[in-house]
Amino acid sequence: MSAEMRDLHSNDDDLLGDGTELPEGSFDLPCLPQGLREAVFARTAREVRRRAGRRRLLAVACLAGLFIAGVATGLTVRGAAGGPEKAALPPLDVTEKRPRAGAERGDPGGLPAASDPRSILTAVPDAPAGERPRLLREAGDRWLALGEIEMALDCYRQVLEVDR
Repeated sequence: MSAEMRDLHSNDDDLLGDGTELPEGSFDLPCLPQGLREAVFARTAREVRRRAGRRRLLAVACLAGLFIAGVATGLTVRGAAGGPEKAALPPLDVTEKRPRAGAERGDPGGLPAASDPRSILTAVPDAPAGERPRLLREAGDRWLALGEIEMALDCYRQVLEVDR
């Protein structure tokens, strides 16, 4: 082993190499004041919670913005489409008996001549039992053509009840 290597591995306390020695306890950790660790932890935990809360708030705000944009788009699209124009029909007088089309000719199973679904519905009670589902279906189709979906569904429901 060379002299230089022996010098590197010597057990001297001369770490600086100039012959000065360090005072005792130079490498000891300083003593922390009482409660400093808890104080640092409390501040750090508070900051972490604040940041997490801000991230949650940002996520909720983004979702709310997306929801509002979707609703606004739906309303805009529906408003632009306009939907079918609904024809104004006169009020239905159920006490008035209207003759069925073809009744003048003696045809008992004739349909009402008008394309008004109300006139078809007034003919349903007087029609033979086998003819009622067809009349109700026809009235439902005409309501649907006029854009009255609720009335059409009511007619189709009655078809199902009559067929039982």
